[in-house]
Amino acid sequence: MSTDYLRWGILAAGGIAHKFADALNSLPCARLCAIGSRSKEKALAFGAEHGIDPEHCFGSYEELVSCPDIDVIYIASPHSHHALHAHLALDGGKHVFAEKSFTLTPKEALGVFEKAKARGLFSAEAMWTRFLPANVELMRLIDSGQLGDIHIATAAFSSHFPDDLPPTHRVIDPKLGGGALMDMGVYSSAWVSMLMHDDDPATLFATGAMYAPTGCDERATIVCKYASGPETVASCGIKTRMDATGYVCCEKGTVTVPDFWNAMSFSVHTNDGKTWEFAPGRNEMGFVYEIQSVTADILAGRTESSVMPHRSTLRVQRTLEFARHTLGFYYPVETEER
Repeated sequence: MSTDYLRWGILAAGGIAHKFADALNSLPCARLCAIGSRSKEKALAFGAEHGIDPEHCFGSYEELVSCPDIDVIYIASPHSHHALHAHLALDGGKHVFAEKSFTLTPKEALGVFEKAKARGLFSAEAMWTRFLPANVELMRLIDSGQLGDIHIATAAFSSHFPDDLPPTHRVIDPKLGGGALMDMGVYSSAWVSMLMHDDDPATLFATGAMYAPTGCDERATIVCKYASGPETVASCGIKTRMDATGYVCCEKGTVTVPDFWNAMSFSVHTNDGKTWEFAPGRNEMGFVYEIQSVTADILAGRTESSVMPHRSTLRVQRTLEFARHTLGFYYPVETEER
């Protein structure tokens, strides 16, 4: 392994994999060396588009993880399969960076983390929102104490997916980890949890509604109350449009973050009438920040992300699981374990 860059392989060739590949190819600290797909033809087409040697365009995931010319694998398959593919990559001796949601359940996530640590390998969730400069600076501001303690933080991330989605679409198919919580709620829950340093809430409350055609969750709101006083509210939905502005209401003022999940700026309004804005912008390929951070962590010999450590992923996973079960929704893998 080089001391200046990492050699990446991508597992699965869907839409998000193309965006990640573009980001990798824009960075001197990364080399995109391989793609694995269930289809050789699809792998070759992906490779041709992103400059991958045809010899490293594999028609199976097993071939990808066995390739000696890669250091880390980015997992871009549906999150219903993340645990399976993470274990596959770890068994191949590769570091793992898996899209959010990291796995379907906290139990699955813990299993991946434990195996990775036991083998001295890195594993982390690609929660790109937390790596964005605006959100990193937001945490510096909160931690500085300049605005005092947080009283309440809120975030909603939702969309109205087409009414004619087939029942096998990943957003609504329970077999593929469908539902608002795992697809949309992971953003809002991870953002408000970040503000609380991923501490465990003293109490949780969840409510929502189910999507009748397939039985997954259609929308949800999660309220967390912390022993130190603050509350967080995270909402999500797949058939409801909501404003994606995040709010952090503090003792001495309020922070407003437009499009918190894709943050480019935030504004501060203090109780004594002062206002200012932090607007660093961001690279149009927002994945570059997580790639740079992960590269630094792996090259430094760390087995966890310095921005999205294991405890952060597990805290969010447990919150989402609580909400899902409160609504009476269990994935097939969970039903088999009950």
